[in-house]
Parts: sequence; C-alpha cells; structure tokens
Amino acid sequence: MRHLQPKILIIVVLIFLSLGSQAAAKEFTCWLSAPVQDDIWVIVYPANADGDRGEEPIWKGKIPARQKIQIK
Repeated sequence: MRHLQPKILIIVVLIFLSLGSQAAAKEFTCWLSAPVQDDIWVIVYPANADGDRGEEPIWKGKIPARQKIQIK
C-alpha cells in the first residue's frame, strides 16, 4: 500500500516599507490568496527597498484553500 504525503507549500512574502520625510513608514497592504485545492502556510516579513528582509515576521499562519487574507 502506498502512502500519500500531504502537499506542503510555504510562501515567504516580503512587504516593502517606504520611509517618508519624517522617517515614518507608510502603510502598505497586500492580499494573499490560497489556491482552490490546497491550504498554504505563509510567513510575511518587512523588507526595505533593496529587498533586505527584517528579522521579525509581520504575520505567519495558514490560509485555508479558497480563502484570502489582507496583510497590513
């Protein structure tokens, strides 16, 4: 008997922050959508304009199949 392994998809998202004239980050949002057939695990990190990732995640968790979430 063959055992099927669950499909695991992990997505790491970088949210770029832009510094204003007073060194305050502007607010950005993004929508993350899971595929129709699979749940996905997501880790969202802040990043600067050069693509350098921050150390602490902004959000991490699972998005169920066919669902979407908004990250601010």
